[in-house]
Amino acid sequence: MKPLEFEFRSYLEEVTYIEGELLTIRSAIREFNEKHSFKSWTRLIEGTSSYRDLRIRGNNLKLSEFRTEVNTHNLQETFERIESRESMFALSQVYEVFEGYLKRILQVFFELNPSLSSRLGKYEQLFIQNEKNGAFIKQMQRKDRNNKKLLWIVRKISKSYEKIEKENSSKIQLNIWFDLTSDIRHTIVHNRFKASNIFKSRLKENNKLKYFEIAYVINNQSIITTNRLKIERQISLLNSMAFLIMECLKKENSNTR
Repeated sequence: MKPLEFEFRSYLEEVTYIEGELLTIRSAIREFNEKHSFKSWTRLIEGTSSYRDLRIRGNNLKLSEFRTEVNTHNLQETFERIESRESMFALSQVYEVFEGYLKRILQVFFELNPSLSSRLGKYEQLFIQNEKNGAFIKQMQRKDRNNKKLLWIVRKISKSYEKIEKENSSKIQLNIWFDLTSDIRHTIVHNRFKASNIFKSRLKENNKLKYFEIAYVINNQSIITTNRLKIERQISLLNSMAFLIMECLKKENSNTR
């Protein structure tokens, strides 16, 4: 198998595992609903948080004054909330898999085609200074958040990728959509799904709001919510980007032989 294809297959293998776990959640919820019937207002689960006063020994267990309860009245809402959270966690995981893939495939590409560093303009010298062991890729990633510089490298190497990123069968500008997905991943990981004012203001840029509304909703507590099917489509778009990057780099790689 050729090196660039190997990286893409490795990416797909890891993503497939993540999507399989996401499907397990939906299947478990469906089976639970089918096999169990409850009288109205039956309490199913009650939970509380606890801690210990480590300054003392013996009976030092403390319970908080807060409790959470799941009953037949709020069961469906609870399932939907769990599915939304786990779906978004899955997206954030796939995003990180994509991030690793992007770094690895560019590193492999430059190992095969060091002469194409001439397309990097002012960053060519940085490549020459940090060519070995992927140091150049790490340096470029540090120069901007959300992997923008790594995708900039792909565009510089392949004009065909730059074109299809903006004009493709999905009718989605992938560069803008990816920037939105980066913002969402940051919100999931660092802000507990809550859309900050900065996040909301960034939705007004370009066509981000339109792309956001395809898959997400912000509720009255400013929490971003979604469902499994919508997230699967978002993951599929990441997979499509990964494929396009491989194919466009393969084309440039073959031109150097």
